[in-house]
Amino acid sequence: MTSRNLLPLVDQGKLNNGLYVTFTDLKRVNNCRISGIPYRYLKEIPPSTRTLSRQKIGGDFFHDLLVEAEKCRVLETSRRFLEFHNYFESLVEKYSSKHADFLSRESQPLNDWGEINASFQTVERILASPLKPGAEILREEELFARERTLFGIIDELFIEGDQMIIRDYKLRRSSQAMKGDPTFPEQLHFYLLLVEENFPNKTVNALELVGLNQTRLKVPFDESIYASVLSKAKRQVNFLRKLTVEDPTARDLCSGCEKCSWYWEDQKSL
Repeated sequence: MTSRNLLPLVDQGKLNNGLYVTFTDLKRVNNCRISGIPYRYLKEIPPSTRTLSRQKIGGDFFHDLLVEAEKCRVLETSRRFLEFHNYFESLVEKYSSKHADFLSRESQPLNDWGEINASFQTVERILASPLKPGAEILREEELFARERTLFGIIDELFIEGDQMIIRDYKLRRSSQAMKGDPTFPEQLHFYLLLVEENFPNKTVNALELVGLNQTRLKVPFDESIYASVLSKAKRQVNFLRKLTVEDPTARDLCSGCEKCSWYWEDQKSL
Protein backbone atom coordinates (compact mmCIF):
# COMPACT_ATOMS: atom_id res chain seq x y z
CA MET A 1 0.00 0.00 0.00
CA THR A 2 1.16 3.49 -0.76
CA SER A 3 0.96 6.39 1.66
CA ARG A 4 -0.08 9.35 -0.43
CA ASN A 5 -1.56 12.65 0.65
CA LEU A 6 -5.29 13.28 0.71
CA LEU A 7 -5.36 16.11 -1.80
CA PRO A 8 -6.77 13.90 -4.59
CA LEU A 9 -9.47 12.67 -2.19
CA VAL A 10 -10.67 15.88 -0.52
CA ASP A 11 -12.41 18.68 -2.40
CA GLN A 12 -10.57 21.65 -0.91
CA GLY A 13 -12.81 24.13 -2.71
CA LYS A 14 -15.92 22.86 -0.96
CA LEU A 15 -14.16 22.80 2.40
CA ASN A 16 -13.00 26.39 2.02
CA ASN A 17 -16.34 27.69 0.79
CA GLY A 18 -18.75 26.01 3.20
CA LEU A 19 -17.32 24.03 6.08
CA TYR A 20 -20.01 22.75 8.44
CA VAL A 21 -20.83 19.66 10.48
CA THR A 22 -24.16 17.82 10.79
CA PHE A 23 -25.31 15.25 13.32
CA THR A 24 -25.01 12.57 10.64
CA ASP A 25 -21.34 13.55 10.32
CA LEU A 26 -20.85 13.12 14.08
CA LYS A 27 -22.38 9.63 13.97
CA ARG A 28 -19.74 8.62 11.43
CA VAL A 29 -16.79 9.90 13.47
CA ASN A 30 -14.63 7.02 14.72
CA ASN A 31 -10.97 6.03 15.03
CA CYS A 32 -10.69 6.02 11.24
CA ARG A 33 -10.39 9.68 10.32
CA ILE A 34 -10.60 8.97 6.59
CA SER A 35 -14.10 7.50 6.87
CA GLY A 36 -14.99 10.38 9.20
CA ILE A 37 -14.59 12.98 6.45
CA PRO A 38 -18.13 13.97 5.33
CA TYR A 39 -18.94 12.60 1.90
CA ARG A 40 -19.89 16.04 0.58
CA TYR A 41 -16.22 17.07 0.90
CA LEU A 42 -14.88 14.10 -1.06
CA LYS A 43 -14.23 14.16 -4.78
CA GLU A 44 -15.29 10.53 -5.03
CA ILE A 45 -18.12 8.98 -3.03
CA PRO A 46 -17.20 5.68 -1.32
CA PRO A 47 -18.92 2.66 -2.94
CA SER A 48 -20.47 1.65 0.40
CA THR A 49 -22.51 4.87 0.51
CA ARG A 50 -24.18 4.01 -2.77
CA THR A 51 -25.86 1.01 -1.18
CA LEU A 52 -29.56 1.63 -0.59
CA SER A 53 -31.49 0.26 2.36
CA ARG A 54 -35.17 -0.09 3.11
CA GLN A 55 -34.71 2.23 6.09
CA LYS A 56 -33.09 4.91 3.92
CA ILE A 57 -35.85 4.78 1.31
CA GLY A 58 -38.56 4.81 3.98
CA GLY A 59 -36.98 7.75 5.79
CA ASP A 60 -36.63 9.84 2.63
CA PHE A 61 -40.20 9.03 1.66
CA PHE A 62 -41.53 10.12 5.05
CA HIS A 63 -39.69 13.45 4.96
CA ASP A 64 -40.92 14.17 1.42
CA LEU A 65 -44.47 13.63 2.69
CA LEU A 66 -43.85 15.93 5.65
CA VAL A 67 -42.64 18.74 3.39
CA GLU A 68 -45.66 18.36 1.11
CA ALA A 69 -48.05 18.39 4.08
CA GLU A 70 -46.87 21.90 4.93
CA LYS A 71 -47.58 23.04 1.38
CA CYS A 72 -51.06 21.52 1.53
CA ARG A 73 -51.89 23.04 4.93
CA VAL A 74 -52.52 26.47 3.41
CA LEU A 75 -55.21 25.10 1.08
CA GLU A 76 -58.88 24.99 1.96
CA THR A 77 -59.88 21.77 3.72
CA SER A 78 -61.64 20.16 0.75
CA ARG A 79 -58.58 20.59 -1.48
CA ARG A 80 -55.98 19.98 1.21
CA PHE A 81 -56.49 16.23 1.56
CA LEU A 82 -57.17 15.65 -2.14
CA GLU A 83 -53.88 17.31 -3.06
CA PHE A 84 -52.04 15.35 -0.37
CA HIS A 85 -53.52 12.02 -1.50
CA ASN A 86 -52.59 12.78 -5.10
CA TYR A 87 -49.06 13.66 -4.03
CA PHE A 88 -48.74 10.40 -2.10
CA GLU A 89 -49.73 8.39 -5.18
CA SER A 90 -47.28 10.29 -7.38
CA LEU A 91 -44.52 9.90 -4.80
CA VAL A 92 -45.03 6.12 -4.72
CA GLU A 93 -44.68 6.06 -8.52
CA LYS A 94 -41.59 8.29 -8.39
CA TYR A 95 -39.83 6.16 -5.76
CA SER A 96 -40.87 2.92 -7.47
CA SER A 97 -39.22 4.11 -10.66
CA LYS A 98 -36.18 5.68 -8.99
CA HIS A 99 -35.43 2.58 -6.90
CA ALA A 100 -36.62 -0.05 -9.38
CA ASP A 101 -33.44 -2.13 -9.09
CA PHE A 102 -33.63 -2.23 -5.31
CA LEU A 103 -37.35 -3.02 -5.31
CA SER A 104 -36.84 -5.86 -7.77
CA ARG A 105 -34.88 -7.61 -5.02
CA GLU A 106 -37.60 -7.01 -2.42
CA SER A 107 -40.48 -9.39 -1.89
CA GLN A 108 -43.17 -6.70 -2.22
CA PRO A 109 -43.81 -3.48 -4.15
CA LEU A 110 -43.30 -0.14 -2.43
CA ASN A 111 -47.00 0.56 -1.89
CA ASP A 112 -47.25 -2.66 0.13
CA TRP A 113 -44.53 -1.69 2.58
CA GLY A 114 -46.01 -1.27 6.03
CA GLU A 115 -43.81 1.73 6.82
CA ILE A 116 -44.87 3.54 3.64
CA ASN A 117 -48.57 3.27 4.45
CA ALA A 118 -47.94 4.04 8.12
CA SER A 119 -45.99 7.14 7.05
CA PHE A 120 -48.93 8.29 4.95
CA GLN A 121 -51.36 7.79 7.83
CA THR A 122 -49.06 9.56 10.29
CA VAL A 123 -48.51 12.61 8.08
CA GLU A 124 -52.20 12.73 7.16
CA ARG A 125 -53.04 12.93 10.87
CA ILE A 126 -50.50 15.73 11.23
CA LEU A 127 -52.18 17.55 8.37
CA ALA A 128 -55.60 17.11 10.00
CA SER A 129 -54.48 18.32 13.43
CA PRO A 130 -55.78 21.81 14.22
CA LEU A 131 -53.20 24.32 15.38
CA LYS A 132 -53.73 26.07 18.71
CA PRO A 133 -54.57 29.77 18.38
CA GLY A 134 -51.35 31.75 18.62
CA ALA A 135 -49.15 28.67 18.14
CA GLU A 136 -46.82 28.10 15.21
CA ILE A 137 -45.22 25.00 13.72
CA LEU A 138 -42.06 25.04 11.61
CA ARG A 139 -41.23 21.82 9.75
CA GLU A 140 -38.05 20.75 8.00
CA GLU A 141 -36.44 23.89 9.42
CA GLU A 142 -32.86 24.44 8.22
CA LEU A 143 -30.64 26.04 10.88
CA PHE A 144 -26.96 26.98 11.13
CA ALA A 145 -25.13 27.82 14.36
CA ARG A 146 -21.65 28.50 15.76
CA GLU A 147 -20.63 30.81 12.92
CA ARG A 148 -22.28 28.46 10.40
CA THR A 149 -20.09 25.50 11.38
CA LEU A 150 -23.06 23.44 12.65
CA PHE A 151 -26.06 22.64 10.48
CA GLY A 152 -29.23 20.63 10.82
CA ILE A 153 -32.71 20.18 9.36
CA ILE A 154 -35.20 19.82 12.20
CA ASP A 155 -38.36 17.84 11.51
CA GLU A 156 -40.62 19.99 13.66
CA LEU A 157 -40.46 23.02 15.94
CA PHE A 158 -43.62 23.75 17.91
CA ILE A 159 -43.72 27.35 19.14
CA GLU A 160 -46.23 28.76 21.60
CA GLY A 161 -45.43 32.14 23.08
CA ASP A 162 -41.84 32.01 24.30
CA GLN A 163 -41.86 28.21 24.66
CA MET A 164 -40.65 25.68 22.11
CA ILE A 165 -40.71 21.91 21.60
CA ILE A 166 -38.18 20.17 19.34
CA ARG A 167 -39.60 17.05 17.66
CA ASP A 168 -37.88 14.45 15.54
CA TYR A 169 -39.85 11.80 13.64
CA LYS A 170 -38.69 8.19 13.52
CA LEU A 171 -39.84 5.13 11.59
CA ARG A 172 -40.47 3.26 14.82
CA ARG A 173 -43.86 2.14 16.09
CA SER A 174 -43.31 2.07 19.86
CA SER A 175 -41.64 4.16 22.53
CA GLN A 176 -39.64 1.08 23.54
CA ALA A 177 -38.18 0.81 20.03
CA MET A 178 -37.21 4.48 20.12
CA LYS A 179 -35.59 4.08 23.55
CA GLY A 180 -33.29 1.44 22.12
CA ASP A 181 -31.15 3.81 20.04
CA PRO A 182 -28.73 5.99 22.08
CA THR A 183 -28.10 8.28 19.09
CA PHE A 184 -31.68 9.61 19.19
CA PRO A 185 -31.20 11.67 22.40
CA GLU A 186 -27.85 12.88 21.04
CA GLN A 187 -29.54 14.06 17.86
CA LEU A 188 -32.14 16.06 19.80
CA HIS A 189 -29.42 17.67 21.93
CA PHE A 190 -27.54 18.60 18.73
CA TYR A 191 -30.73 20.27 17.48
CA LEU A 192 -30.99 22.06 20.81
CA LEU A 193 -27.60 23.68 20.11
CA LEU A 194 -29.00 25.01 16.84
CA VAL A 195 -32.31 26.21 18.25
CA GLU A 196 -30.82 28.01 21.24
CA GLU A 197 -28.69 30.20 18.99
CA ASN A 198 -31.37 30.88 16.37
CA PHE A 199 -34.19 31.54 18.84
CA PRO A 200 -32.45 33.38 21.71
CA ASN A 201 -35.73 34.75 23.10
CA LYS A 202 -37.39 31.34 23.31
CA THR A 203 -37.06 28.54 25.85
CA VAL A 204 -37.01 24.91 24.74
CA ASN A 205 -39.13 23.13 27.32
CA ALA A 206 -39.30 19.69 25.71
CA LEU A 207 -37.42 17.32 23.40
CA GLU A 208 -39.64 14.70 21.78
CA LEU A 209 -39.30 11.68 19.52
CA VAL A 210 -42.40 10.89 17.46
CA GLY A 211 -42.78 7.45 15.92
CA LEU A 212 -45.21 6.09 13.39
CA ASN A 213 -48.80 6.02 14.65
CA GLN A 214 -47.94 9.21 16.59
CA THR A 215 -46.17 7.37 19.40
CA ARG A 216 -44.42 10.04 21.49
CA LEU A 217 -41.39 9.77 23.73
CA LYS A 218 -40.17 12.71 25.79
CA VAL A 219 -36.39 12.87 26.06
CA PRO A 220 -35.15 14.63 29.21
CA PHE A 221 -32.46 17.26 28.87
CA ASP A 222 -29.12 15.73 29.85
CA GLU A 223 -26.26 18.13 30.47
CA SER A 224 -23.65 15.42 29.89
CA ILE A 225 -25.13 14.51 26.48
CA TYR A 226 -25.32 18.20 25.56
CA ALA A 227 -21.66 18.76 26.51
CA SER A 228 -20.54 15.58 24.75
CA VAL A 229 -22.32 16.46 21.49
CA LEU A 230 -20.91 19.99 21.56
CA SER A 231 -17.40 18.67 22.22
CA LYS A 232 -17.64 16.15 19.35
CA ALA A 233 -18.89 18.87 17.02
CA LYS A 234 -16.03 21.22 17.93
CA ARG A 235 -13.43 18.48 17.41
CA GLN A 236 -14.85 17.58 14.01
CA VAL A 237 -14.96 21.22 12.90
CA ASN A 238 -11.33 21.67 13.99
CA PHE A 239 -10.33 18.49 12.14
CA LEU A 240 -11.95 19.70 8.92
CA ARG A 241 -10.37 23.13 9.32
CA LYS A 242 -6.96 21.49 9.53
CA LEU A 243 -7.61 19.81 6.19
CA THR A 244 -7.96 23.26 4.60
CA VAL A 245 -4.43 24.27 5.61
CA GLU A 246 -2.65 20.93 5.84
CA ASP A 247 -2.45 17.97 3.52
CA PRO A 248 -1.83 14.97 5.76
CA THR A 249 -0.97 11.59 4.34
CA ALA A 250 -3.62 8.94 4.51
CA ARG A 251 -1.37 7.07 6.95
CA ASP A 252 -1.64 10.00 9.35
CA LEU A 253 -5.38 9.41 9.57
CA CYS A 254 -5.64 5.62 9.33
CA SER A 255 -3.32 2.70 8.67
CA GLY A 256 -5.98 0.94 6.62
CA CYS A 257 -9.15 -0.57 8.11
CA GLU A 258 -12.51 -1.91 6.99
CA LYS A 259 -14.17 1.49 7.12
CA CYS A 260 -11.77 3.05 4.61
CA SER A 261 -10.85 -0.07 2.64
CA TRP A 262 -12.46 1.51 -0.45
CA TYR A 263 -9.78 4.23 -0.32
CA TRP A 264 -6.86 1.82 -0.06
CA GLU A 265 -8.24 -0.37 -2.83
CA ASP A 266 -8.27 2.70 -5.07
CA GLN A 267 -4.62 3.38 -4.25
CA LYS A 268 -3.52 -0.05 -5.46
CA SER A 269 -4.47 0.90 -8.99
CA LEU A 270 -2.51 4.16 -8.93
